[in-house]
Amino acid sequence: MMLLFFLLPIVVLVLNISYKKYCFRQHAHALITGLPFGLGFKISTSYFNLFLQKFGQKHKGVIKVWFSVGAIISIVLLPLISYLFLITGLQQVKIIVQKYYNEGLEEKPFLLQPVLPGVNIPFGDAIYCLAAIFISSLVHEFGHAVAATSEHLTIDGAGFLVFLIIPAAFVELPSYDLRLLSTFSKIRIFTAGVWNNIVLAVIAWIAILCLPIFLCSIYQIDSGVLVTAVLQDSAISGENGLQVMNVIQSVNDCQVQNKEKWRACLLEAVQAPAPGFCISEAADFLNKDNNTGMATKEECCKNNNDSTLCFKSTSFTTCLSARSVIENAHFCASNACALGYICLTPFTEDINSTFPKITVLKTEQTKKVLFLGHPGEIYSSVEVSSYVTNYRFIILLPGILHSLLIYLSSISAGQACVNLVPCIEFDGCHLSKLVVFSLFFHKYNINSVKRIHNFVIFIGTILIAFTVVLSFINFLT
Repeated sequence: MMLLFFLLPIVVLVLNISYKKYCFRQHAHALITGLPFGLGFKISTSYFNLFLQKFGQKHKGVIKVWFSVGAIISIVLLPLISYLFLITGLQQVKIIVQKYYNEGLEEKPFLLQPVLPGVNIPFGDAIYCLAAIFISSLVHEFGHAVAATSEHLTIDGAGFLVFLIIPAAFVELPSYDLRLLSTFSKIRIFTAGVWNNIVLAVIAWIAILCLPIFLCSIYQIDSGVLVTAVLQDSAISGENGLQVMNVIQSVNDCQVQNKEKWRACLLEAVQAPAPGFCISEAADFLNKDNNTGMATKEECCKNNNDSTLCFKSTSFTTCLSARSVIENAHFCASNACALGYICLTPFTEDINSTFPKITVLKTEQTKKVLFLGHPGEIYSSVEVSSYVTNYRFIILLPGILHSLLIYLSSISAGQACVNLVPCIEFDGCHLSKLVVFSLFFHKYNINSVKRIHNFVIFIGTILIAFTVVLSFINFLT
């Protein structure tokens, strides 16, 4: 799965850390303050202090083991994630150069990719993004809080803030008491948020894979796709078209079991020739005498109404009722039919045209929907779900859960990645400082070690800025 990280959560992370660093202790039960320039607000409270303190102290043994594992994994991942940012930045540079020289672009996904609503994800998914950002931030800060209380630190306060429309949680730690802890205790606290994000991303990803199992008791799986929405006034809507709660089981002769197969069948309908239909030679509506030769549709059916189409076989062309044909026929296999049947192919286009095509959708209700046009219009006009149910009020639930889990997994993983980079004010900055001082303090003087750490922070900050700026250049070009 491609990891996604958001530019806007980076801004929120900076705000969170800034408040942790500069906010003074509030003795009020709750305090609401505005952000600079009226860009949002922050609610800080001591209401959760006692709960966090008791939770951290009661389970401190388990918590220390849990976050010790996270600390080791985070230290190992720190250089690897920084390398991923470097590779992503180089990929962005390569794409920009290829665009500049009009070279062919390689279809290779980025390892990390900034994602912005309305740019490369739909605006309609913004609610899932905001919910995922808040949950991810809450889990991240909860990790810092319980890791700190397990080390007998006192929480100054906690709360949440809203920057523009983006929600985020935060926790205020006493910086003086934090400096008195051992090196590994501080590492546990600084990596607790990252570790929680990693675990949350994995849990969300597993939940996505197991979602059909969780929902199989109230939904039918792999039995077709359920129509959840149809674009109003589209060519596929109407009394004889698709309607909400229809269950589509096939597109032409391609069987549809789920949403992925639905896309594949429509793609096949776009790429494949128009389907043929095996009609009994004894069919009452079949009129071989109406042979108009190899003509256009208008010439073939010039004296008939809009419900008729021109069909052609190897020996004749005739004008027939499209509904009568699809209701009394089955699809031709390689334009071959059994003895006593003839294969008729819709002649819906001029000789040099590819579209429109005839597409037949079969639903569970034995209803056949006939669509004349580009099959891609069906895909853009109809929303479907792999989870089939008879209850209209829960048809959107699987899609909501799936979208939320997708964004939660991606954003939580992205927040972990961003925080692990040794960028100024991020968790990776504090972690890298502890690692650098542990490795070089006994070999070099204090000023040399500080210079090494400052260089590491400079490289990490450049990597973050480099990737984000290049991504925007690619979006704009």
